[in-house]
This record gives sequence, C-alpha cells and structure tokens, in this order.
Amino acid sequence: MTIQVIDGTEVVFERDMVRFSIMESMLSAQLVGGYVQSPFRRNKLYEVVVSNGDEVIQNTAEFVSYNYNVQSMYKIDPVTNTFVLDGDGNRIVENARGENSLLFKVF
Repeated sequence: MTIQVIDGTEVVFERDMVRFSIMESMLSAQLVGGYVQSPFRRNKLYEVVVSNGDEVIQNTAEFVSYNYNVQSMYKIDPVTNTFVLDGDGNRIVENARGENSLLFKVF
C-alpha cells in the first residue's frame, strides 16, 4: 500500500505504508521506514491518495500532524523467560524501531 500527497499537480510526498484508517473525518497512515522530514504545512489543503493496487481512495485533506515514535524491546531468555543481562547487570536491548504516522483531516 502507498500514500501520496499532492500539492497542486506535484507529488510532494510518497511512501509505502503498513496500514491506514479513516474515522470521523481523520485519515491516519502508519508508514514504512525510518524518520521522515515532513514537507507539509499547516492550514494548507492537499490531495491525499491511498492505494493498495486494486483500490484507490482520494480525498482533499489538511495536514494535522506527523508522529515518529521509537520503541525498544529487551532481550528475553526463551528457556527461563527472564531478561538477559549484560556483564554490568543491565538489560540488553534487542530491538529498537521507529514507527511513523501521518494524520490528516479529510473533507
């Protein structure tokens, strides 16, 4: 699935996404990949196009926010089901990943 954001006739943003939802006139899209430098301005209307290859949803929308959230998980020993510690007794971080999401108000 992809999301495109169009300003006039120019595609100003395009990215793969994991999922999206439209609820109460708000479109939320969770993006694939790391941090994105947001090219959007508040109080400006864009055309937002969401496509999964078979279906296309296109709406006029106003940019509301961009969120980048980093999460970490600690390594767990599968045998003892306890945290794995380093030589200093600190828990070992196994994964650290970021989640990106865009929020638009649709009209």
